[in-house]
Amino acid sequence: MSLDAVFHRIQRRFMVQAHGSEPRGVSGEQAVPRSFSPEVLTGLVPKSEIERLVDYERKKFALRVAKADQTRMENCVSRVRERIEQSKAEAA
Repeated sequence: MSLDAVFHRIQRRFMVQAHGSEPRGVSGEQAVPRSFSPEVLTGLVPKSEIERLVDYERKKFALRVAKADQTRMENCVSRVRERIEQSKAEAA
């Protein structure tokens, strides 16, 4: 995950914490005013909080990749089992 994407998520979380929710009818990048640049934000959010959020996002991404890999592996195993059963049925 790029640093810009991490800053964007942090900015959006900051806006939600400061205002209770994202502005109505606006979501994503539009919800964060342009004045909240990473330079300004680093003064508003402690460095430890940024590091914690970056670590959290990395772990979340790694978990999503691991789940996708597991799903692919399970699908592959089930296809192989189906082929073995088909070949047994054809041979019989």
